[in-house]
Amino acid sequence: MATASASIASSSSTRRKALRACAEALRLTADYRLPNALQRKLRKALDEKEHVSPSQHRELLVLVEAAQERSLQKVKAQVALQQLVQAFPELEG
Repeated sequence: MATASASIASSSSTRRKALRACAEALRLTADYRLPNALQRKLRKALDEKEHVSPSQHRELLVLVEAAQERSLQKVKAQVALQQLVQAFPELEG
């Protein structure tokens, strides 16, 4: 019986560690912000979009797509983290 209890306690501890790791990974994604240099570059390119070369236009499209994808990941992480914390309140914070 003692072995079963120890196994359950170990399994419970492993699950708690896994949940904390998931919550931390979600927090990092949910709190992510584009680096300032990239934000400035994107803003400048968008402001000057009518006066860009075809190669600059392609680069701008790639930057916009990447920023949109990161934004979507961020929102999904925020929702998942909220659900995780609702299910496991001890993970809040």
